[in-house]
Amino acid sequence: MKTFRKKRHNKRKTKRQNKTKIKFRAGSSEPRKSLKEIMEMKKRQKLQATGQIVDAPPPTPTPPPQPIKPSNKTRLTEFKNSQVNQELNLPVGEKKVALMFIIIDDLPLENLWRDWLEDFNGKYYNNIEIFIHAKFPERIRSRWVGERLIRSNLRPNWGSIELSKAMYYLMDDAFNVRGFSADYFVFLSESCIPIYRIDKFFEIVNEQTKSWIDFNDKPTNGYAYSNQFMPLKLELPDECVLKSDQWVMLNRPNVEQLLNFEKQTNISIWNIMSNVAKASDEMWIASSLCILNNGLEGKVEKRKVTYVDWGQETRSPLTFDEITPDLIAKARENGSLFMRKFASRNPNWLINDWHKVVGK
Repeated sequence: MKTFRKKRHNKRKTKRQNKTKIKFRAGSSEPRKSLKEIMEMKKRQKLQATGQIVDAPPPTPTPPPQPIKPSNKTRLTEFKNSQVNQELNLPVGEKKVALMFIIIDDLPLENLWRDWLEDFNGKYYNNIEIFIHAKFPERIRSRWVGERLIRSNLRPNWGSIELSKAMYYLMDDAFNVRGFSADYFVFLSESCIPIYRIDKFFEIVNEQTKSWIDFNDKPTNGYAYSNQFMPLKLELPDECVLKSDQWVMLNRPNVEQLLNFEKQTNISIWNIMSNVAKASDEMWIASSLCILNNGLEGKVEKRKVTYVDWGQETRSPLTFDEITPDLIAKARENGSLFMRKFASRNPNWLINDWHKVVGK
């Protein structure tokens, strides 16, 4: 009896196992579909044919992970460290100078500058060219000023990136002008005056070899710290976040470097300055040259081109309405070549003062 039950149990077990076996179509490795699956498939095909159902597109493959792009700071630091010392000094001797003025719509002391240029019977006239960027060129009335304007649609305000770009445009025009190859490029404002007669000016300049940039690597107030130094340290090498006033004198090799900054580094200095820093006109020249030359210490003359008197004010320099021997003496003691700011209310008085104090 026990043997019969065991055989019957084994027979049922074998039958259940046979039911779970997957059946394949003859000559195919695909499993044979059940009647229910076939009906579902036909129903779906019919719905697709009538447009009532659309197969979902295959899932988009996940792209391989992209390498992380190095930051501007990393790239510029690597570029800076790869630079070797170059001979960028000019030889001592006769120089040609481009004076580059940034004005609004007038050069109030035009006649003073014309007298200065024509002194000594115009002996130095061929050694100087003047380039002018005007915020509102359509307001210019002077033919002499109009003939020296560069083309630009920039309307720079104080501290704006357009002011820095106006400086770049002036350099570009002065560097590439036909028939005049300047050795030095000097930035000036409409309120500047020369503090030497033109012969003494060239006596000093002819002995120079380096650019004049009175830079510093530390902020002097809270505005500079929070709006200039700290933001730029996120984008530039720490040691190349440098500040100077915009009234600098650059030699030709340094100007060529600045004009080709993006070409050399593959990074736009304007994107960095416009997105990060305030008053970039005080930052971009010294900082850029530091990156391009692996530092600036000892490679430029730390000397102010244009003297200003800040007095007790910290926001803006003093404005003068007369030229006195004491003022000129103070500017000369500072080692400068020019001085600002002089009011334009009485330009004729200022011109007379200048002839008495400087031009005699």
